[in-house]
Amino acid sequence: MKKFSIVTLLIITGAIVNAQNLIPNGDFEEEVICIEFNLKCGPMGWRLTSSDPPSYYSEFKKGDTIASAHWTSFVPFSLQDRGKYREYLQTSILCPLEKGRKYNISMQLKPEEFAVKEIGIWFVSNYIITPENQIIAANPQVKFRNERFWYDPKGKWITLTSSYIANGTEKYLLIGNFRPHLLTEYKEIDFEGKEKRRSTYYIDNVALKPANGQPTCDFTDYLTLIRNNRWRHTNPNDNFFPSSKSEKTMAFDTPSSTEVIINQPFILRNIFFDVDKYELLPESYHELQKLSKLLTDKPGLTIEICGHTDDTGNELHNQKLSLHRAETVANFLKENGVIEKRISFKGFASTQPIATNETPEGRKKNRRVEVVVR
Repeated sequence: MKKFSIVTLLIITGAIVNAQNLIPNGDFEEEVICIEFNLKCGPMGWRLTSSDPPSYYSEFKKGDTIASAHWTSFVPFSLQDRGKYREYLQTSILCPLEKGRKYNISMQLKPEEFAVKEIGIWFVSNYIITPENQIIAANPQVKFRNERFWYDPKGKWITLTSSYIANGTEKYLLIGNFRPHLLTEYKEIDFEGKEKRRSTYYIDNVALKPANGQPTCDFTDYLTLIRNNRWRHTNPNDNFFPSSKSEKTMAFDTPSSTEVIINQPFILRNIFFDVDKYELLPESYHELQKLSKLLTDKPGLTIEICGHTDDTGNELHNQKLSLHRAETVANFLKENGVIEKRISFKGFASTQPIATNETPEGRKKNRRVEVVVR
């Protein structure tokens, strides 16, 4: 159990004011655009472990004391669905943490409906992907635990601070409640009009900074990569998006083949490269000729080609590799008669996994080329 005093908070705050924040978009001010709906839909650089973008808020309530204009949320506890529903915020760390080095952590929280006694931060070496929003059983390295529960009775934001000694393997972090449902201690908060079935924790100003204030690396290129990573949120809440485009489908090859849905990514299943290379192997040509025919038959369509890797190796190298593979596919289509202005391409490295990177099967799924048809 850790105790935090006002003096400790002042000391830590003073030490990290001028240090590098290794959390991308920790104040949630940078937004991403939902591709299908061309609207703001979430904070840049963050996701839930279910791969969905987290909820996004930008409206002040009368009397609110939040320091910034945007924030996000997660669900650390629920009485619905037999307590099995749980959300975890997840983001990458901009610089590798140095083994044995001390880092300071801070964030602001404000709960609704329920307050829980423990919120954890779990540092991991791989993105975590879970079916839907299920409970993750883990022992987080940082635990914010307080006998009075983490909430302000007047509904104001609270600031949590702690420190962490790195082991050198950390690439990502998760924020949430990692205790089993029956061991989660909670307290109801009296919010008028709420059903008291699910806790929502609003969160803002997440920071991870070296304790001595010295820079750890130049993360400009990696931050640019994250900023270029736009979530493809195609199933929005009707209240958040009052109007939407209708989906159109078409056959990629024959009526029995995979249908292409406008504005939704689909994976090119038969695209092949040698390990760590970006030259197309001949076995890929048939698949790309089908795509070329689709674009020839539908001259009004444009496409975006997206290269992806697993998280093995250096992320900046993976970004270049994924970009070159997408570019190679684009060049093949141009050579087969598709006009250049109808094609764009991007590389996302390992920032958009569709499976775990902890198994060979999962890494194979993550190494892919996707196409979004518009």
